[in-house]
Amino acid sequence: FLDKKIHKRRISFFYVHIFSELFSFDPKRFFATNLAERVGITKKAEELNRGARINENYYIEANLSSAEKFSRIKDALTVFEFTDDLYIKYES
Repeated sequence: FLDKKIHKRRISFFYVHIFSELFSFDPKRFFATNLAERVGITKKAEELNRGARINENYYIEANLSSAEKFSRIKDALTVFEFTDDLYIKYES
């Protein structure tokens, strides 16, 4: 993803990592589209069930099912036009 290999065994860490990378790449795109609302971006972690920090000022909701996390990642990649830039290798 973005010319990097990501080694995350837990979907929760992977989810936060992807959104941290996308936010650092172009934070304005989150707010110029519905993506900020879709992923629940806020400056106040206490507004979320389980906030996960994506940079020094913002948090996203992390208390989601794996299916919902992948759905939100897919939506974000579509907004960023990176739909062919992420490949996932599952371990058995």
